[in-house]
Amino acid sequence: MNPPNTQKDWFCIRTKIGSEMQAIVSLSYLSGEVQAAVGALEVYFPRIRKLMPVGGQKRAVLTALFPGYFFARFDLARAARFVTSRPGVIGVVRFGDQPAAVPANAIEELKAMDFENSEQFLNPFPFVPGQRLLVK
Repeated sequence: MNPPNTQKDWFCIRTKIGSEMQAIVSLSYLSGEVQAAVGALEVYFPRIRKLMPVGGQKRAVLTALFPGYFFARFDLARAARFVTSRPGVIGVVRFGDQPAAVPANAIEELKAMDFENSEQFLNPFPFVPGQRLLVK
């Protein structure tokens, strides 16, 4: 028997800060039995390369674009309980009492930005303290 045609939407998942990867890993590698029960899950964790002090020098490191949050695409009716029970997950972002779906085009735009590999985001404000600027 084939499962009914289900709607998979993107949702913003809130995690404990610093626990994003733990939650993502637990959602990314599902056994066949779990996948049959909850359906396929897709996760997207946008990260950005930032210059941060490491060992007394500024180095480019990858950090969460939205600390404490990532995105997951799943069938809400089948997988919501499973997703929210993963280690590190606090819950699905909601508007009122309803989980808020994130438009797919917003996720595609984030993916297209490629924050992890773009050099332009390393130093978005290449100014030094005291430098004169003209803002129009």
